[in-house]
Amino acid sequence: SAFDVFKKEHFRNTNNATFTKNFIENIKTVATYDKLKKSFEHIDSMNNGRLSKADFCSIIQKYSNERNSAILKEDYSILQQMMLSANDNGAFINLEQNDDTNERKWFEEYFMPYIKTAHVCYGESVCWSNNIKNLRGEVVYNGDVGCGQGSVTFVLNNGSYICIDAYGTNTVDVGLMIDVNGSQKPNIIGKDIFGVLFKDEKFLPGGYNKTKDEIENNCSKNCSGDKYSCGEACLIKAKNQGFKLPVVK
Repeated sequence: SAFDVFKKEHFRNTNNATFTKNFIENIKTVATYDKLKKSFEHIDSMNNGRLSKADFCSIIQKYSNERNSAILKEDYSILQQMMLSANDNGAFINLEQNDDTNERKWFEEYFMPYIKTAHVCYGESVCWSNNIKNLRGEVVYNGDVGCGQGSVTFVLNNGSYICIDAYGTNTVDVGLMIDVNGSQKPNIIGKDIFGVLFKDEKFLPGGYNKTKDEIENNCSKNCSGDKYSCGEACLIKAKNQGFKLPVVK
């Protein structure tokens, strides 16, 4: 079948092998593997087993978005519980009282008890991607050790990359970046990377304070504003539609 040819040919190519393996394994985690197989089988019946490049790309995009939508919803719930529990345990009161708090000690004392991770990085390049862009194609983060000075990055058991960064003077807010497909591309804010803010004891999705029109503008390739905020409202848009990733135009 076209599905078997796809697996065979792409595992043979070392450039695509890792992607193909990870993609198939990730699809299984959200129970869409059978749907993917049926789509290939449908194409088989329509064109005698010849899988066109356009058909292949269409199927991959559809189920990649389905997988990433499910992971985003899962990550959001995991991180929300982590932040609320850390807050109840005094994480941010203690941070305000000591500006020189060591980020490793702070993270391990207040956050690690409430989350399961595959790996945690402190100034390492294992848990975050390089060359992250916004929807306009501008580079936002050029390093691969985090999303800000003193930030902590970690990998969830589902493969998502997370970056947490505290900032502020009189009060402390905490920003989190969620990369739902880890090391895989495109690494674009609003497509596979999303931002959350923990402020005033609330877990707030990127774009929470924008109007409907502002959300539509921000979650587009023609978004206005500074390069760091472009695409941030794609999370509130996704959340409002049941964590289904928006189609960026």
